[in-house]
Amino acid sequence: MLVSTEDSARLWAMTWLVREENSKNQTNTSFKKMLASGKLLRFVGAWSPYIALMVEKLQFDGVYISGAGIANDLGLPDIGLTTLSEVAARGRAIARCTTLPTLIDADTGFGETMNVARSIRELEEAGISACHMEDQVNPKRCGHLDNKDLVSTEAMVQKLRAAAKSRSNPDFVICARTDARGVEGLDKAIERAKAYVDAGADMIFPEALADEKEFEKFRKEIKVPLLSNMTEFGKSRLFTTQELSNLGYNMVIYPMTTFRIAMGAIENALKEIHEKGTQEGLLDKMQTRKRLYEVLEYDKYNSFDQNLLALKSKKRQRPFWHPPATFRHKIDLPMRFALLTFALLLSYQCSSVSKGTPANSSVTDSEILNQALQQKQTKSKIEALLRNRYRSPGQDAELSVLKRGGTQREAELARRKYDKGLSDMELDELKYLEQGKSEREALLRAKDDNKKINPLENRELMQIKYGTGTPTSASSESSIPDQEHK
Repeated sequence: MLVSTEDSARLWAMTWLVREENSKNQTNTSFKKMLASGKLLRFVGAWSPYIALMVEKLQFDGVYISGAGIANDLGLPDIGLTTLSEVAARGRAIARCTTLPTLIDADTGFGETMNVARSIRELEEAGISACHMEDQVNPKRCGHLDNKDLVSTEAMVQKLRAAAKSRSNPDFVICARTDARGVEGLDKAIERAKAYVDAGADMIFPEALADEKEFEKFRKEIKVPLLSNMTEFGKSRLFTTQELSNLGYNMVIYPMTTFRIAMGAIENALKEIHEKGTQEGLLDKMQTRKRLYEVLEYDKYNSFDQNLLALKSKKRQRPFWHPPATFRHKIDLPMRFALLTFALLLSYQCSSVSKGTPANSSVTDSEILNQALQQKQTKSKIEALLRNRYRSPGQDAELSVLKRGGTQREAELARRKYDKGLSDMELDELKYLEQGKSEREALLRAKDDNKKINPLENRELMQIKYGTGTPTSASSESSIPDQEHK
């Protein structure tokens, strides 16, 4: 469901997987209210869903889906070569991953009146909040270039009427863009804009205005919300948001800013790799893997997937000590625990015999049970990690340790080494565990290396090193070599 920009940073990434069906209608309703609020709305251009995630993460007001951005990303110039299917598919991919309202560039409507009606329905079904159409002849040109040709005012009015009549959701915003300023002059552009409002346009997009006076005059003459285009290298200077707000404009778009920044960085990086043969000098300019996972909220996918698998496993598996419901009430809890204990002891003794362990070993029943439980926990952990299709690098390291028979503590440290980092003492502890030391010995050796061991722990460590067992009297200390004891 829709949230305010203040709360939106907490609900994103996985929203399109679990979003309620009516959420986009709520987005459209909110978009109309936002336009009427008097606040200048900042819509940043996104040609990919990932950029839309970042736009929402940084709490902008909405996402603009540029026709030039889609065309250029497909390796095409912005001259009307993209199709409705291509634009709607890209729009759907972007709109579904964000709770922000989305405005898409529909070029000239992809045809005449019937084509416009089809376009509006397709864009609505894609979950988009608004679109704008322009009054150029197709094939069209970028609005800030010269030598544009316009359709008649009547032809554009017919398209806008078809758009307004064909939308299934009255909150879907229809914006009319006029390119008349560079062809017919400012006054004719204002006349066209008024006719477009009468035909059903909810918002006007005056393209390529020359200066602040023209922005001000357009605002004075047009009573519906106005959109300003702050594209780089164009006819208009780049106004600040404060200046546009003072002029009374309702929305500003930055259509190609992210695209141009990204392509400039990519080209420079490719040049450096080509010249130096390595990307080592570019690492500080890259988005880190950690930041990528934060933007995607990687951990939510892990949690989502594991919860479903746990539920599925719980439904399908029924251990023998958990009898069917038909006679479960006849076996009380102590009996179930006894059955579990017997099964674990039997399993461990059978495995000990198969490995050549003497049946009359001095290991106590309590130790056997503890070891059997640890083996079961390790097996369950391995199975859970194998089922997780979105393992982090730390979880891969944890799985590797468990599969080769490492201890739970070694596996935990291996995971944390990748995910969060370890202290110096924990790194030493992991080193000794990898050498095959027991968990206790590894801990004591790590404490000794980092000078954090107390006298009792030091005595225990000496006895572990020289195999003297647990001391029962002061005479046990004499068995430790003098040099080591000192």
